[in-house]
Amino acid sequence: MPIVPELALELKRLMAARGFYRGKLDDSWDPAIQRRLDLFLGSENYDNRIDNGGLFDLEVLADLRLRYGNTADGLALGQRAR
Repeated sequence: MPIVPELALELKRLMAARGFYRGKLDDSWDPAIQRRLDLFLGSENYDNRIDNGGLFDLEVLADLRLRYGNTADGLALGQRAR
């Protein structure tokens, strides 16, 4: 699945809640954020599912949502807006 703006925001919130991202919680995406995602996915044992072509694995997304909840509609795990 392409990392569209809505998914970018969800992934940033998820990474922020787990301590892998401390930047602006918006829908932008760039190589530095991709590197943070790669680190996060590696810590979750998904390193063999990393795709740096701007795509995100739907099975991984479903598993992360099941494990940590869907963060698309709000800040994850008590994260405060800055």
